[in-house]
Amino acid sequence: AMVVGTVAATVWPRGCMEVGDVEPVMGSQGYREWSGETLKSFEHSGRAVCIPEGWEPVGATVVREGEARFGSGITGLLIRTDAFRRATVTPAHSSYEFRVLYPSTASSADALGYTTLVNETYGRVGAFFNDAEPAQRTPHTVLVTVGLADTAVYPDPTAHRTLLINALSSPRSEQLLIHAAVHLYNRYRPDFMLYQDSQQPFTSD
Repeated sequence: AMVVGTVAATVWPRGCMEVGDVEPVMGSQGYREWSGETLKSFEHSGRAVCIPEGWEPVGATVVREGEARFGSGITGLLIRTDAFRRATVTPAHSSYEFRVLYPSTASSADALGYTTLVNETYGRVGAFFNDAEPAQRTPHTVLVTVGLADTAVYPDPTAHRTLLINALSSPRSEQLLIHAAVHLYNRYRPDFMLYQDSQQPFTSD
């Protein structure tokens, strides 16, 4: 039976949706919808979402004072600001500037491991796609959700955000990040997909 997540929601006078507790719902790699003391991933049906004091949106398409909007069909995502530390990574062979958000409970070794993994992964994938370092980089957020729940927390990745969901000791950590890095180019960047115009499709045989 399909499990449907529910979000406790009310409409505030300014019209945005207040996010309450969310029932966990599994997605492809972990919880697509989930809520805890520091993170909420939820359905929003295209409505503006109220940003509680002390929280911030991740991967929103529009952010205004006190509210945010997320892409259609993409889970909304809010994190408690003081529960995450942040680092900036600018890999060689990449047109992106990465904001890495990781739980403040992470050890110094893990924090270094997360930023190193992001730098090496996106640098190598960028080089593969012949990306280059422009004068103005495109911002992108990599959110680390390791250790937040008994199962990996994996809200929908987008052109604006990527999730790092497995411990550094797991081979899946690097594998899934490489997968996500490739999607930045072959899913969200039309300027890197021109090769498809001359690519021969598979035959039906």
